Amino acid sequence: MKFKVIEDLVNTKLENFVSEYRNSNKLFENKDVQNGLLHPGEYGMYKERLISKLFEFTLPKKYTCGTGFVTNCKREITTQCDIILFDAQNAPFLELEGGRFFPQEVVYAIGEVKSKLSKKDFLKALIKLAQAKKIRPSFPGLTSDGVVVNVNPEIDQYQSIATFLICDEISGWDEKLINEINEAHEKNGIDVPYRINVILSLKNGVLSYDIHNALVHLELVSRELGKEPSQVIECGTIATPFFKSATVGIIPLECEMSNSTDEIRNLKEFLVLLNNFLQDLKSYYPEPGQYLYNRDR
Repeated sequence: MKFKVIEDLVNTKLENFVSEYRNSNKLFENKDVQNGLLHPGEYGMYKERLISKLFEFTLPKKYTCGTGFVTNCKREITTQCDIILFDAQNAPFLELEGGRFFPQEVVYAIGEVKSKLSKKDFLKALIKLAQAKKIRPSFPGLTSDGVVVNVNPEIDQYQSIATFLICDEISGWDEKLINEINEAHEKNGIDVPYRINVILSLKNGVLSYDIHNALVHLELVSRELGKEPSQVIECGTIATPFFKSATVGIIPLECEMSNSTDEIRNLKEFLVLLNNFLQDLKSYYPEPGQYLYNRDR
């Protein structure tokens, strides 16, 4: 009976989020926007605040939610990101009139927030996230708990920046979409490590990765997940496009698509997948000298 109270509380919170998310489309898709009384940018800020409230409720407090740009010591900068999950304790406050900038070392995840997406716009959003994920190069990093590591996101899924997409609906949500995603990645030269981690379409389902095609390496997968082999088989899906192996190398995972019109169920599945992956990521200390000086001078 006591757990039922907790379950009801969670469901109510998630139902409120879905309701607000849905109503935001109606709120900003009206003549006030067309007439210039509401700035289109306010729509993005409104949804960003919604996602922030959702993550405050469902993710550990160490993940702070913001919006802006991600940069690195090579002076590369992403396009503007709707959602940035970052380590606030290690993040310097880099803010200019044009927006806030986050060193890649402190970033856990980058997300895009959309309403209804055509297939073309959906694939475009995936490529944008893949390009943003490349902002983290290989580098010698100092973790927030003081451990020096050689960070290489191309060979270690837990040293990468996670990417996710949240939207209301995606046109053409069926098994053919997986082939089109793969074709878009290949056409744009997006290697496996830079592909998206997890997608939530409230009205369609969740896209993540099928762990079963890696079961030939069951011991490796079990060790990486910290689970028994039997638990891995039951796990089914995970929010990473690949695993690493010292002997085999990169093991790509195939996309797995769920189909459900139950928005709360889809939201829960997305949050579990994202949370499970985030807990194995680390943030790194951004060396001030790398950002404060122009190394070309």
